[in-house]
Amino acid sequence: MKPIILVTLLAACGGGASITTEPGATITSARCDMFTSNTLRLEMEYQVTLEVGQAFEATVQFAGNTDTVTEVYFCGFWASVGSGSTERGCVRESPDDEPTEDIMHSYSLDSSEPLQPPIELAVFANVVAAPFSDVTIGDSDFATVPCI
Repeated sequence: MKPIILVTLLAACGGGASITTEPGATITSARCDMFTSNTLRLEMEYQVTLEVGQAFEATVQFAGNTDTVTEVYFCGFWASVGSGSTERGCVRESPDDEPTEDIMHSYSLDSSEPLQPPIELAVFANVVAAPFSDVTIGDSDFATVPCI
């Protein structure tokens, strides 16, 4: 009888197993379209898991002239990092928020020079320790996305 009481006391005092989720970002969908010879738009979807205070950022690399870039993130119940056309990602601010969200990311590029096909964009999906941090943590993802 005593071992059962001990197990019950440990569980009641928080000594039981706790479930934690590893932070990470996975690219679940990617599409890039050319609108004109100078304009393209990239639509990305990610599944992201964060602990409170951590942030998600995506980096898009393009080997050409990027005169004007506009990025918008749809963060679900999490908050956006940055504002307007200079959004940088999403942050989980509250422990009441779910640890995993589906994030939508729209990236538009306007070039003063015509874009020469074939065009490919490199996308890096990263979890960072805090908004605007350079410290990458958890699982990251990468994709090369062709524009059509």
